[in-house]
Order: sequence, then structure tokens, then C-alpha cells
Amino acid sequence: MFAIVAPDESAAKREFDFDEAVAPGDRRDEKDDILHRPGVSSNQLHLHKPGPVESANRCMENDRSIAAVGKIASIETSFRAEEYLTLSVKSQSSRDEDETNESAHVRNATVLPLRPSTRLWRREFSRNCKPSGWCWPVNSPPHSADILGGMWLALTQIKSSDIGRRVKAVEALSREPDLKSVIALIGTLSDKAPEVRVAAANAIGVLRNQSCVQPLLATLRDPHAEVRQAAVDALKNIEHASAIPYLAPLLCDPAIVVRAHAAHALRALGWTPGTEDEQILFLVASGRFAKAAEFGPAAVEPLLAMLSDESGSTRRAVTESLGGITDPRAVTAVLGRLEDPDPAVRMIALSALGWTRDPTHAPAVMRQLNHVDKNIRACALETLTKIGAPDLFPVLVAALEDPHWNVRVAAACALGASGDARAVEPLTKALSQADGDVRQFVAEAIGRLRDESAIESLILAHLDPDSSVRQATSAALARIHSDWPSSEGAQRTLPALKRGLKHQDYGVRQAAADLLNRIFNIRQCDPMLAADGDPQTARRRRAVDVLAAVLWDDDPLLRFAGVWALHQIGDTRAVKPLSAKLKDKDEYVRHAAEQALAQLGVSEHARGVAGASGWNSSNDWGGGPVV
Repeated sequence: MFAIVAPDESAAKREFDFDEAVAPGDRRDEKDDILHRPGVSSNQLHLHKPGPVESANRCMENDRSIAAVGKIASIETSFRAEEYLTLSVKSQSSRDEDETNESAHVRNATVLPLRPSTRLWRREFSRNCKPSGWCWPVNSPPHSADILGGMWLALTQIKSSDIGRRVKAVEALSREPDLKSVIALIGTLSDKAPEVRVAAANAIGVLRNQSCVQPLLATLRDPHAEVRQAAVDALKNIEHASAIPYLAPLLCDPAIVVRAHAAHALRALGWTPGTEDEQILFLVASGRFAKAAEFGPAAVEPLLAMLSDESGSTRRAVTESLGGITDPRAVTAVLGRLEDPDPAVRMIALSALGWTRDPTHAPAVMRQLNHVDKNIRACALETLTKIGAPDLFPVLVAALEDPHWNVRVAAACALGASGDARAVEPLTKALSQADGDVRQFVAEAIGRLRDESAIESLILAHLDPDSSVRQATSAALARIHSDWPSSEGAQRTLPALKRGLKHQDYGVRQAAADLLNRIFNIRQCDPMLAADGDPQTARRRRAVDVLAAVLWDDDPLLRFAGVWALHQIGDTRAVKPLSAKLKDKDEYVRHAAEQALAQLGVSEHARGVAGASGWNSSNDWGGGPVV
């Protein structure tokens, strides 16, 4: 074990000076010198005051010396480093010696410097040495916070010239709720480095000592926003109501983050706004901008102060809130957001300007059509349409050739909403664009124009492979004229519809056949369609052809699925292949075929006849088994 024994009582009554402390391990080169001195063995190490004591900064220059101090973190001390002290390290075997021999041995020991080498300390601890006890000066009991490897080192490093070491020391003191720690942290609130002051405020917030309220209130006037924020958080953690009058003015702090933390602290302390201005400031600081905008022009100035926030999401929310206030200051601020570096903020500003319905904003919005962001260009077109910008038609026609599809869609929608008959021709040309979404919106825009001259183009566009485009053209035709099949433009589409019957896409062929039937009363135009011209029947017949071939697959699950599908279709053409499956080697397939035939109303005798008619080979139906 370890024993620190003062050579005389006067030295023991002196307090430890942290400015002159030196941790073990600073002089690793003294190992040989220590071991070869008379009266010193590997189990005995005696320390005394060195020559000039080095500064406390020196003890942290080597990480290995810190590790050596950490190995004796459970040892507590309260002594003066400048005095001659003796440390006796005794092995387990010497613990049974009487106190007389032990005291005589310590008195006769050779006095050595206070700084043994790190490797020597490591060697002594590795031999399972056990501490035998401490001799505490002035008969004062040890304090749990005065730990050589913890608080002792932290209080030493608080006065270091290195900012990082001071910060770490403050963080270490936050784990020791001792009066010495509190006093040291209060003194650190006036440190010249803002990082250390922030760490001190955070540490006080962790300790939650109410005696620190007054020093924290003084810290609220710190020139650095980070320090003020940390002080606000510490006051919130301490939960002392006396801080409320000092926190409320921080709702107008120049730093946005301080305002937000002050609002959070006030809400945690149970503060409620007393006036409308306080309510607005509190809502804005809390991030509830839309709620603050409900107060009207009174909320403009607090909201304008939030436009300088670094967060793009905050600027977007503030811009949107300002757009709902009918105040010239708010409109001017929204116009200024058109130059915001965040594209999303520009889009919100464009939308807000559209709510004003003021065409005087058209020049500022026009400049956004040259922006590299496709979404900003599309939003600018929508805003120009809403505010009724003059001479907009050529701008929209030019936008139909934009490289990106969503800008072309916005231009088509704007042309459709304009009601200008001149828009029919450029929109008709746009029906042939490669993008299916553009063709769909163009067809809808033509329908809104209600111009009968576009019927022919819409009928031809109905032969589009994209089903959404066909739906849009069908709705547009019905919107233009209820009896559009009788129009002159529809009668000119016969050659194109006949060519559509030979299209490789089945949907196009079906659409062509349907149009021929509606316009020219021509039925059964496609041999692939059903005999009665019903498209639904045609699809069922083709499905039966495919599924019947599946019934001879090697996989019983696939055969079962084919039987079940034929059962759901309910076509009588499936009776023969289903009857053949009554003799399938899989019982589940046989049972499913029996149920399907019963659902089709086939009698048991008819099943036998059909089964005996040769439906036992895949060559009799479809294209053979599915591989």
C-alpha cells in the first residue's frame, strides 16, 4: 500500500499549492538513479521535494505520465507539493510487520525527488502492491473529489496555457459535485477563451448548483453567442425562477440560436408572455412562424430578423409566413428572397409572389426563367401565370422547348389555362414529344381550350402506346364536344385508324378498333379481336389459349395455377383441357379441375367424353408445354 508521511507537523498543516504540482512520470530518465540510491529497494520508493518545482503545464506534456497518474486515481490527497514528503510502497508480505518497525524503516529511508519515472511506477504497480494507508495532515478527513488522477489533475490544468487542456479540465470538474469544483468553474466563467467559458457554463448546468445562478446571469452579457447559449441552457437546467427576468430580453438577442434557446428555457421555467409583442417574439424564437404571422403586420419585423438564419429550412418557413402578410415590408422581403442561394427558398418566394396577383412583379420573376435549376424555371412560369404578366404567350411557347420535361409541362398547363386560341397550334405540335408525361398534360391543356379544331389531333393522339395519354385524350375530346365522333375532324382520321389496326402494341390496336366502331361503325376490324368485336371477350380467348398450354407443365404448382386461372376466367373453351386434367397425377390438380368443370356446369358424363376425346397431350392445345 501507499503512505504519505509528512516529516514534521508544520509541513503537514500547509495546503497543497496546485500551481506548483508535478505529476509522476515527468522525468523518466531518473529511473536508474533512483534504483541505485542507498536504502531504496524495488518495494520502497521515497519522494521528497525536488529542486525548483516545474509549472503544472509540464506534467501534461507526455500522455504516458497521464496514464500513470490515472492508475492511482483512487488515492486521495491534500498536501503541499513544496514540502518534503515521503511515499512508502510496501509489498503484501510486509503488511504484517508491527507499526514500530514500519515507522523506523520510513524514518531511515533515503529522501528522493517527487518525480519518479513512469516506467518505474508501472513496475511497482504491476507487483500487486497494496496500499497500507494515508497520513492526512491537519487531522482533516479526505474528500472524495480530491482525487490525484481526477480532481487534482483537473484543478491543476485549469490554469494551463493550452485551451484544450483547460476545456478538458472543466469537463472533468463537471463530474465532481464538490465545493472546490463549483468555485473553480465559477472562476472559469471569466476565462479569456470563449471555448473554456462555454465548457464552464455547460459544466455548471450539469452540476445544477443554484449558487451559480448569479455568475451565469452575468454571463448572459457575454459578447460570444455560444457562451450566452450555454449560459441559457445552464439556467434552464438549474430551474431557478429568478432567471426569468433576465432570459426574457434574450428573445431579442442578435443571435438566432440564443433566441431559440431562451424561448425553450422560458417555456421550461413556466413563463407566459404578457403582451402581444412578447407573444410574437416568443413564437418567432420558438420557430412557430406561421402562428406569429397570424398577428399581421406586427409580426413583420421579428420575422424579417429570421431571414438571416443559416438554415435554409428556416428561411423557407419565414418566407412562406411573410407571403401571407399583406404588408409592403413583407412583399419587399419576399422579392429579396428571389436571390437566395437556396433554390427551395426561391421557389417559396415565387409562390408567395403569385399570391399577390400583382403584375408589377413580372420583371423580377422573368429573370428566374434563366436559372439553371429546372424547378425554379417551372415555378416561375406558374407565378407569371398567376400574376397575369403581360406578353406571356411567346414566353410560354418558348418554354415548350425547354430541355427538362417538368418545365414543358408547366408551360403546357399555363397555355391551357390562358384560354388563348393561339395556343392550340403549339400544343398540337407538343403532342408528338417523346415524354409520355408531357403528352398527357398537353392533351389535358388542349381540352381546357375547348377548340374543335384540335379534335383530329386528339383522335390521332389516342393511338398512343401510353395508356395515360389515351385516357387524357379521351377526356379532352369529351370536354371539347359531347358528339365529337360526328365532327369533321373525326371523319378525316379513317386512314390513320386503319393503320393503327396493324400496330405492334395490342392497346393501340384495341384503341383503333374502338375508334373505328364509334366514328365509322366498323366492327371486327382486327382478326386478333373477338368474333363479336368485344375487346373483353378477345382478351379472355387469348388467355385461355395461353393457360391451356400451361396445364402440361412439369411443375404441379404451375399446372394447379393454370387450372385455377381457367376456373376464374370461366370460358367454355377451357372444358376440354380441364377434363384432361381429371386424370392428372397430382391430386390437387385433379381436384381443382373437377371444381372448375363443376363451376362451368359440365356434367360428369360430359367430362368423361371430353377426357376420352384425346386431351392427354400438349400437342392438342396451345403451343406445347411451357419450358
